[in-house]
Order: sequence, then C-alpha cells, then structure tokens
Amino acid sequence: MSEEMFRKVTENMKNAINSLPKEKREFILTYKPCLNRGYAWDENITYKEIKNILSIKTDSDGHSGASFSICLRGAIEQLQLQTPIVHADEVIEGNDEVIKGNIILLDPL
Repeated sequence: MSEEMFRKVTENMKNAINSLPKEKREFILTYKPCLNRGYAWDENITYKEIKNILSIKTDSDGHSGASFSICLRGAIEQLQLQTPIVHADEVIEGNDEVIKGNIILLDPL
C-alpha cells in the first residue's frame, strides 16, 4: 500500500471512529489491547463489537487483518493527539464530594 493510500485509509478510519456513539468512541480511544494479542487478536467483547462496526464502515478500503490493525492504531494515536483525554478529580463547589471522571480539553473556537 502506498503512503498516500495509507494516509487516505487512516483518515477514513478516523472518520469511522468519530462517527461512533460517544461511549464507544471514548472506549476505543482509551483501550489498551492485550500485549500478546494486540488489536488484531484481542478478545475483549466491547473491543470486538467496536472493531466489527469499524470494519464494516471501512470495508471499502480493502484491509487485511494486519493493515486494519495498523490503520486503527495510527488513527487512534492521531485522534488522541487532537483531543487529549485528561484524567482528573473534579470537586463540586460547596460540596466535599470528589467526583472521578474524564475531562476532555477542547480547542478554542
């Protein structure tokens, strides 16, 4: 696959990830596959469900299992750089309760 073609299919993968419902998108952007299996062979049920959705959305790109996994990893890395997810504690004003959660930093308009 040429470099130009790989850029195109990575952009398609990013678009497919961005089209996922919020919960699935956040899952895939923060998921770390098993070290011995990687994205190609990971058995996590939620991951496999999302992988199947992405596979259908990018089917026209003609991926093999290996190119799909490499493309997925590249798309995730690029999206993480664009919209970093910061894990933080949030304190509600006037309340001593601390809420654990994700805060997503957005670029200014």
